Amino acid sequence: MTDTHAPAMGPALTTLFAVGCGLIVANLYYGQPLIGLIGPELGLPAETISLVVTLTQIGYGLGLLLIVPLGDRLENRRLLAGILLARPVASMTAHLFGWRAIYAASALLMVVLALVLRRALPARHPSATMRYPQLLHSLYELFRDTPLLRRRSAYHAAMFGAFSLFWSAIALLLASPAFGYSQSGIAAFALAGAAGALCAPFAGRLADRGLTRPATGAALALAALAFVIAAIGAATTSVSLLLIAALLLDVGVSLNLVLGQRSLYALGDAIRSRLNALYMSLFFAGGAVGSALAGWAWARHGWNGVCVVGLAFALAALLYFATEFGSRRSAASRSGGGV
Repeated sequence: MTDTHAPAMGPALTTLFAVGCGLIVANLYYGQPLIGLIGPELGLPAETISLVVTLTQIGYGLGLLLIVPLGDRLENRRLLAGILLARPVASMTAHLFGWRAIYAASALLMVVLALVLRRALPARHPSATMRYPQLLHSLYELFRDTPLLRRRSAYHAAMFGAFSLFWSAIALLLASPAFGYSQSGIAAFALAGAAGALCAPFAGRLADRGLTRPATGAALALAALAFVIAAIGAATTSVSLLLIAALLLDVGVSLNLVLGQRSLYALGDAIRSRLNALYMSLFFAGGAVGSALAGWAWARHGWNGVCVVGLAFALAALLYFATEFGSRRSAASRSGGGV
């Protein structure tokens, strides 16, 4: 069943949603270019410095898992470009006013945004009537009974782990004596590198043409290639190669995210919020693992260690992706058809 009396999405409401999502998700990325500043002030050892990012991702993931499913039951006003701009804005703000300023500004923005959304969001009338405990229990059932959800979540957990690892450690590399970047320089790098996320709209077009499978393979391969190039870039102190690696990684992650969402949303409107909650909380768990490993890999093995771990994330996703073709051949064989 679908929601009744679904409101039309006009340009103003679309813009509000875009701004709201951007401001909210930006909180996940402010810390990535700032861990070199925040860690020492909080007395964190090098191996655990990236927990600044990890704990934020864990909290956000729990919110996705425990709150977003309510979208299938409650009217949306009763609940709660960011990736592109969060890192450069955080670095530049820290350069001018110190790292605490970006969090103070964000806290104020969240209060204002909550008030605006409370008044501006249109009413919805979800069809689900189950109680909250039943709603949460249904998450397990959805995960158990939806192979596509398990597969797409695994792909993006690995991809987001690689993404979080890279962006949590790249600031440490750029600030090291080999590159000697200031926070403003790191901000410029982050802004240029994050431009890869602009490719997301093309993922929808690829899905519309029936190219989800090859596009997924390409996205995963781009992530693997990015870490090879990143290792070469550090070895040759080439900022250009590091920037190419950042762009390739962001393109791969953005493509895979949108392709996964498109595939899952096609499963039905009535369970869309719960599917989204499971998908995003599971891949945020992967991101939390990646960001946690960033500090350890950097402290123990330097940038090469970071690249090895990132490459392992991408290759694991590619190996799992390869099983799609084995599953298809097995199904065709059982039905007596060709591949």
